[in-house]
Amino acid sequence: MRRLAVIALCGLAVTGSGCGLKAQGSVHRAGTQQTNSTPHQGAHTGSGATPSSASTPFPSPAPGVDLHSATAVADAEVTATWTVDTTLDTSWYAAELRATAYMTKSYATSIRQNPPASGPGATWMTWATHQAATAATITTEDDPGGPTDTTTSAYRKVLATVTPHGTGGWTEPPEVWATFVVLTRSAQGAPWQVSTTETTR
Repeated sequence: MRRLAVIALCGLAVTGSGCGLKAQGSVHRAGTQQTNSTPHQGAHTGSGATPSSASTPFPSPAPGVDLHSATAVADAEVTATWTVDTTLDTSWYAAELRATAYMTKSYATSIRQNPPASGPGATWMTWATHQAATAATITTEDDPGGPTDTTTSAYRKVLATVTPHGTGGWTEPPEVWATFVVLTRSAQGAPWQVSTTETTR
């Protein structure tokens, strides 16, 4: 996220474009243009999204996430975005919807109102054949060129190392994706929420 409103879903075969992750590619979230086709692109092009996603209740944050820590919230959002189980989910969009638990209402609403327009993609289908689920290792990294945090805004660069694991020991090499996360809160002491994200390889 070049600090726009982009999503962190690109990496491995997310629902999108059959997945050939594009180096240096970036993925933008709902309402913003997407540049380069990356796996997650499918996240908004894949369809396993149900038409009723915009009206279903918003998910709750995972237990134990410190909502008063910008880093913890950024890490949780990226983790949710990259964690899928092809035996339970129909596309990467399911992960996007779970990640809305950490977003501002406006950002979450934009994701929910803009479900994928196409299928989940070749990579997803390959993973599904192997009943794969992802394991995501998250690391927060300093971003020397990024903006400085304020009382009500924070900026984080989160690296996700994503590896699919399937039945019978099947796996594929891990891929690393960097997500730039912008967080906001209404006042000092209020919980942080993700307002925009952008992911690049």
